[in-house]
Amino acid sequence: MKIIFVQKNVRKNIRSKIKKIKINWILVNYKYEWLEKSLLSSESIKIADYKSPFWYTSGTIGPYFINTHFLLGNENNANDLLSFIDEKKG
Repeated sequence: MKIIFVQKNVRKNIRSKIKKIKINWILVNYKYEWLEKSLLSSESIKIADYKSPFWYTSGTIGPYFINTHFLLGNENNANDLLSFIDEKKG
């Protein structure tokens, strides 16, 4: 076993950095959990059952489906945005 002696202020600095890393990891993990719950509960992303994958318009199959209309909260919001774009475009 190797014993390393470090100065007191260096140990304190290392501990504070470890604590910051742990706190940042918890915050990032929380953000991803929130994002995951939001996307799944709004049905923006649907995950297929392993027995019946999604068929994409390209003719391939896949395990998930991204409904871009619901990324804005719901289909009405998406349609409003698309209408706004169409009005401004032409």
